[in-house]
Amino acid sequence: MNKRLFLIVFFIGFLFAESQELVTKKFNLPSELNENSGLLFFDGKLITHNDSGGQPILYQLNNTTGTIERRVRISNAFNIDWEDLAQDEDYIYISDSGNNRGNRTNLKIYKISKKDFLDNETVIAKTIFYKYDNQKNYMRSSKTNFDAEALISFEDKLLIFSKNRGNNKTNIYQLDKNPGTQTAKYLYTLDIDGQVTGGTKNKQNDLVLSGYTSSLSPFMLVFRGFDLKDRSFVRIDFSQFLGVANQVEGITFVNDSILNFSRERFKKKIAGFSLNKPATVFEFNLNDLENLISETLNNEDFDNSLITRITDEKGKTILKRKDTINSLKIKKFPSGIYYSKIKYNDQITTNRKMIID
Repeated sequence: MNKRLFLIVFFIGFLFAESQELVTKKFNLPSELNENSGLLFFDGKLITHNDSGGQPILYQLNNTTGTIERRVRISNAFNIDWEDLAQDEDYIYISDSGNNRGNRTNLKIYKISKKDFLDNETVIAKTIFYKYDNQKNYMRSSKTNFDAEALISFEDKLLIFSKNRGNNKTNIYQLDKNPGTQTAKYLYTLDIDGQVTGGTKNKQNDLVLSGYTSSLSPFMLVFRGFDLKDRSFVRIDFSQFLGVANQVEGITFVNDSILNFSRERFKKKIAGFSLNKPATVFEFNLNDLENLISETLNNEDFDNSLITRITDEKGKTILKRKDTINSLKIKKFPSGIYYSKIKYNDQITTNRKMIID
């Protein structure tokens, strides 16, 4: 087999790969949900919806088979570009925040009562209308940093994580939960090497964000004990389990450690091969993922890890790309809190907090 043919065969095999080591395929979704986006676990069921152009409907799924059991229509809503779902004790929040060209002036979040959702096939939503406090330009752009596909409920606020098409980072914004017109407050930016597509949080405030790179290589960002004062996280490349060409969209905790995530249907011809991946829900255990991360970090030679960036607490870059940590003279930095972005291998990156006295 010549080298070029070998590379093509290897690449196609990688596209189709779905490892069972950490990630389990749960079920394929009905064709009605090929464009599924948000994902939520509530009342023992999975809830999802389609994105732009879909019906203003929440689909309740059997948690074992993926069969659609109920369709709940939001009677006073339109699905311009629904992207994610969040919940607190009493409400479900639907994020109509898709903004692929950065020119939308009608961003909104629909808020519906959980009781209404359980009791009715048609519900009325309250609406939060919002804009970003740092967006000054509404010109169309394919490189916008004002698209957003991830929403979580955090304490008494809603947090939006942007899908930055321009710089592969994510901006975090904060909103009140009160209906009406608001301005989303910019908090800070995380350098994540990709585009965030979904978010979920458990009762212990463990936050997991899903996303993919420009080549549709899926990843997860794990924040243990998330709070707004600490920007530490671990990024793990999920292409080692799923292969690439996976448009991962929604993610939700099923309990404190088990997560489900979904992908859209992917149909495309690559290198002369027709690739057709169905819309699917997968499952993994956060504790198993933590064990993998710990094993990787403990087995790595820290001195030979690659630091790609150090930022201060405000996100300002202090240093870029050093080959070894020993070459850094961090003790000469002014006192304060810093974050070091360290790549341990091709699969895991950490954003570690450092305190300089």
